[in-house]
Amino acid sequence: MFSVRQAKYKPPSSAWSDHRADTTCFATNIKLAIAEGTFVWRNVKSFEYSPGKSVTRMKRGYIRDSGFLHFLRRVNDHDALLQNPKTGATFEGVVIEEIGQGLQAVETTPWDFSFFRTRNGAEVDLVLTSSNNIHIPVEIKFGRSTKKSQLISLSRFIEQNNSPYRLIINQSDDVKLLKTNILQISAS
Repeated sequence: MFSVRQAKYKPPSSAWSDHRADTTCFATNIKLAIAEGTFVWRNVKSFEYSPGKSVTRMKRGYIRDSGFLHFLRRVNDHDALLQNPKTGATFEGVVIEEIGQGLQAVETTPWDFSFFRTRNGAEVDLVLTSSNNIHIPVEIKFGRSTKKSQLISLSRFIEQNNSPYRLIINQSDDVKLLKTNILQISAS
């Protein structure tokens, strides 16, 4: 029986040379593909179009049903949710799932979902890519505000990939421009 206890899954490093690790990674990927087919899990591939950057190529994914995830984590009320160390990752998964379902419902332009992470740790939570190769980076934060220091990875991604739109999604009450062409919007 397959069970997932994490909001995000990152497969074991491909640098492992042990045959058992390779087998485990292969078996895990098969199980995750099955889980995605049951609509319990969403795989998100790595964004690999960035020139001159060493990016991670491993997939990651999310449990699509936040209620089920909270049940697995034994999060029974609002206070337990706020105290859970994985709340930010859960919020990120919920927002990605809502964006995915919303874009799939419209179906006017097919969108590709990916995330961006370099080997140095720079990360963008979600990169939406249209069929005509427009990249929209989306940074998702659980808090109500976003510090300028949290925009560094997003700003670098924008410069390297010439992205026309940039989004920060958090729990703020305000829609506002944080920096040139970086728009903050509320998840609610």
